[in-house]
Amino acid sequence: MMCSITPKSAIATLLKQSKLIIWDEASMTSRHIFEAVHRTFRDIARHVEPEFAKIFFGGRLMVFGGDFRQIFPVIPRGSRSDVVDQCINMSALWSSVTCLKLRVNMRIQQALVANDPVQAQELQEFADKLLEIGEGRAETLSVPSISGLTNSDFIKIPNYMSVPGNNLFDLLKELYPSIFTTTPLTDPNLLTSSAIWTTKNIDVTTINNLMLDAVPGEATTYYSADKAQDAEPQIEVPPEFLNSIDTGSLPPHTVNLKVGVPIMLLRNINPKNGLCNGTRLIVRSLLTNVIEASIATGSHIGNITYIPRIKIHVTEDDPTVSIPFERCQFPIRLAFGMTINKAQGQTMARVGMYLPTNVFSHGQLYVAMSRVKDRKAIKILIDKNCTSKIPNNIPENNSYTRNVVFTEVFQ
Repeated sequence: MMCSITPKSAIATLLKQSKLIIWDEASMTSRHIFEAVHRTFRDIARHVEPEFAKIFFGGRLMVFGGDFRQIFPVIPRGSRSDVVDQCINMSALWSSVTCLKLRVNMRIQQALVANDPVQAQELQEFADKLLEIGEGRAETLSVPSISGLTNSDFIKIPNYMSVPGNNLFDLLKELYPSIFTTTPLTDPNLLTSSAIWTTKNIDVTTINNLMLDAVPGEATTYYSADKAQDAEPQIEVPPEFLNSIDTGSLPPHTVNLKVGVPIMLLRNINPKNGLCNGTRLIVRSLLTNVIEASIATGSHIGNITYIPRIKIHVTEDDPTVSIPFERCQFPIRLAFGMTINKAQGQTMARVGMYLPTNVFSHGQLYVAMSRVKDRKAIKILIDKNCTSKIPNNIPENNSYTRNVVFTEVFQ
């Protein structure tokens, strides 16, 4: 109901002095957080000017940045209605928000200024295609039903994005042409500017292991130290069970690394110096208790930093674990591949999209396809071995994939 900020704390003092607060990626925030911050700000403002306690966010000017075409708040095991209900535009406070939209595509403008009408036309077509996908306006596949033909939520992937082939290796060859040759895969620019998106963590692990093997050098293995918390004395939790727990937001028990590979931070270590959740880095050296790496993205690109092991507490609130425990490990994962949810906010020069299973949540396909600047930079492989892609009686099933859009949020 309220944030843990008392009216006389240092953070409250800073908030009292603030004139403008910018909240990025607000569309990914649960409306309950949105409302809790509103109540907290009004409580703080009450100690400055009682009348402010009656005003939206305590009289502070709030700028919410976000895109409702992108992924919504993650509700574990939640239904479509559960997810939509968490969106901030479903809050009673939304009526106090004035919506302003960015309408000028700066990449197209840059192409026109550079007197390149062909590129401007391609960028415009790609932008229009993305908007159609993000808003659920793309032409869908009609499938036979008892009453005739029924529209599905499957759309056709353009030929220029589709990768012909049967499995992941075909996509890796398209994205990293030298991976299966005698040429070592060592170009740091290629490794940091390219990545593969997929839907599930298990497929991310497969991609990362394959790519790690393609990088020359001997791998260094780091193991976590896991310990159960608040376990009842009569119940002994074997460490092997804790070691086996692997979730998307938790560093794995076993981390295999080589010098030169890209990694991603899973926690905010030092935001002031660019070490935030989602920051990509390149490994420079692997020591016993610390990893030396250079920042590969953001305003601190090129800076050398040292990543220590940290203690990460997993509580019972996490639906993916059955017992609270503590894991001491480097807060990183390999970043050759990542889930589409984790890819949100990233911008890459080239992207491969591996779909052994369909996307399953609002905005995932839109987010995956919008991480690049132009249509030539993305390649999509729909694994033919996946039997649950579309109905069996539809031809060319390797050219279609599911696009999940909750259109009610745009109304």
